[in-house]
Amino acid sequence: LPRVMSKNGPLMSVIHSECRKEASRLGFPLINPLPDMKWGKGKTEALAALHYQLSREMVVEEWDGPGIATFRRVIERLEGKLRFTHPDMAVVRIIDSLESGTIPFTVSDIDGIIMLDHSPVICRAHTEMLLSLSKHRPIHQLAHPGNFRLGHHGNLLVDEHPVKDPKDLPHWVPHDRTPRKEAPTEVKRLLLRREAHSFEVAVRLVSERLNQGDAEVIIIDPAVEKNRHRWEQILGVIGISMERRGEPPSSHPIGHWILCLANLAHGSDAFSLENLRALSLQTSVTPFETPSEHPSESEITPSADSELLTKLARNEHVLGGPGALSKWIETLSRPPSNEKDGPVKEASQWWLLCLANSLWPLLRGPDRDLVSDSGQPIGCHTGEPLPLPDIASDGDGWLQNILSLIDLDSEMERYRGRGLSPAAAVQALVRDRETLREMQRRCGQEIPMLGPDWLDELISLAEQSSAITGGPNFSGNVSVLSPEEALGCTSELIVLANLS
Repeated sequence: LPRVMSKNGPLMSVIHSECRKEASRLGFPLINPLPDMKWGKGKTEALAALHYQLSREMVVEEWDGPGIATFRRVIERLEGKLRFTHPDMAVVRIIDSLESGTIPFTVSDIDGIIMLDHSPVICRAHTEMLLSLSKHRPIHQLAHPGNFRLGHHGNLLVDEHPVKDPKDLPHWVPHDRTPRKEAPTEVKRLLLRREAHSFEVAVRLVSERLNQGDAEVIIIDPAVEKNRHRWEQILGVIGISMERRGEPPSSHPIGHWILCLANLAHGSDAFSLENLRALSLQTSVTPFETPSEHPSESEITPSADSELLTKLARNEHVLGGPGALSKWIETLSRPPSNEKDGPVKEASQWWLLCLANSLWPLLRGPDRDLVSDSGQPIGCHTGEPLPLPDIASDGDGWLQNILSLIDLDSEMERYRGRGLSPAAAVQALVRDRETLREMQRRCGQEIPMLGPDWLDELISLAEQSSAITGGPNFSGNVSVLSPEEALGCTSELIVLANLS
């Protein structure tokens, strides 16, 4: 079985490109009835989500709705080109292999399998896989005998009466052990005035229990991912570290500002005052390479004055959106009305021109033409030609230039050890992009290099990429889990928090 590849990140981008190509050939006649009709990424994501659910229930072949048959062909075609297994197809391939008589080497030297209690809503694909595995090695289930009508029972692979006499157990199942005595369970309910108090009360209960001696504690929070940062902070006060999880690169200031810089020239707020001010005040990334020194006045450097930008935007009615870059360049190129503001205005003009020059591969078509045709800019105060940084040839070159301007050694020295590290944020932006480029070349897909297409690819990859956060490895005896993750876990204390 070829390796199973994660369907997020690069693979989703490749599938979207193939679906867009298929849509132009009317491969989705009901969803995309015109060959020149735009195929948005939302359609690909919707088909992928539907295909995932149908695959879990093994009803893809029976589904007669629009799009799935073509989407399945796209996946199978990519599997052949890239020599991988799509996650939705993995279980079916395993079942086919088990049904063919092949004994997995991982179970070849065991007598049987004891299956612990599982949720009754286990999907059909996993049930069929376990049934196929039982043809090679017997499976004995330990299921909770709860109410079937209410769904409180454990999952049953086969609807048979349970074994009540130990003599009827298979010979390979241990049955001469003395069962552990059940300890009485004490349940307490604490009523709080506000849900926000759940964090402090939960941590106080955990601290009191740990002070009594070593114990396993589980905190169950239905919104654990949303509240993870809060739990990390409040548990850190009593010296407990949570398990490290993956976070997107945008969770670190470097990743956040790289994405903001790339998106500066697009949308209804392109080159808006708010975005330019924020970009000029941040210190996480350098937006462009420092150009040569000013021809006549060395004290003038490319730097934006936020107060001047605010004044000009208000007086000249410069708004964000298409055409905003042209308006800014025109406004800043005029001679200053006040001689005292001359150096500051020229510094801001120089900063904006360097920024636009650096962002050339990412600009919209009209803005790229504006920057290319503007020629050598002249300072509004000194009248001297202003040197500009070199223009990158494509979006990949721009990203490489921006990353090369980051002093990772200094950033890592200031890293406090919690959250995403600077190096991990940069690596998350680079790693999946290299994988995507290799997959695109092997599939023969056209690689976007300029403008909105390249930006959409960058944003999509950044949203789906993740890197492991820093800090100490998880070795404590306190876990914060979702209800699904807590199924089957045991501990001396369980705290149910945020249940309003």
